Amino acid sequence: MENEPKAESFSPVPPAVSEEIKEAEIIPVGVPFPEAMREVLEGKKVTRVEWDDKEAYGYLNDGFLMIKKTDDKKDYQWIVSEADLKAEDWIII
Repeated sequence: MENEPKAESFSPVPPAVSEEIKEAEIIPVGVPFPEAMREVLEGKKVTRVEWDDKEAYGYLNDGFLMIKKTDDKKDYQWIVSEADLKAEDWIII
């Protein structure tokens, strides 16, 4: 049995697509608030699954946390709630 050849594994994903997936940047979904804020400091935008406005997002502007709301297309200074601080459903945009 030790000298038997190993069976080859087969992937239904074409090799070219498989390589693209391996090289793609994986962005975590459902991260906690501290990790989301680290991404904001790097210039990324964040949103939450829980937010009613599904297109709203938070970002950093001139040192202030801001929220862009899509219902009125305005930016607001973001006063972080306790629920936001404890949430683990942050999505990096």
